[in-house]
Amino acid sequence: MGAAPQRPLAPHGVAFFYLEPKAPQFDQLRTATRILLGDDEAASLPHLLYGLARHARDGFSTDPTFDPRVAMANRVDGMSRSAVFAGVGVVSLDTPHGSWRDAQHRARGEQDLPGRCYARLIDGTMLLMDRGGEPQFNALTVECSVQDGNTQYDTPSMLWRWNPVLAETAESDPTFHVWRWIGELGRIIDHGSRSR
Repeated sequence: MGAAPQRPLAPHGVAFFYLEPKAPQFDQLRTATRILLGDDEAASLPHLLYGLARHARDGFSTDPTFDPRVAMANRVDGMSRSAVFAGVGVVSLDTPHGSWRDAQHRARGEQDLPGRCYARLIDGTMLLMDRGGEPQFNALTVECSVQDGNTQYDTPSMLWRWNPVLAETAESDPTFHVWRWIGELGRIIDHGSRSR
């Protein structure tokens, strides 16, 4: 009797960001992540996020002990119970350079696969990171909805481009519903966590 075939991973993953207040300022970030199997639930990133938002809303409204780090993640960094929710991030292999389905057929190796990351913090900051595949020279671009405050000291935190339009994504934009449901998921978790 042979082993059961392994199911592939989904082209999307989710991270819940937390800040550990007792850690040094440069080492406060903690994450709880969820990697999914490739099935219909995870095929569409907006629908995946919508489902997670519903799960969080239902969890907080029905279970007084609901914790997204336990109920919605399958890997969690070590953190204390006093860690504070800070936002949501998503990684996707669906990019402006093509869908994951198309990329699988074109890619000659791992370095040939583009990737995209979205992050929305509870203060409203939005980050969009794109890594191109080999045809794009594996270039990394980072866009942020707010200006880097450290530039006033001539020491920017990192090389990113200020893009205030991220916060005004039109409904016709393919990323509109991704941003919408990342924001809603973060809002639900932030509100639910604060009310405990």
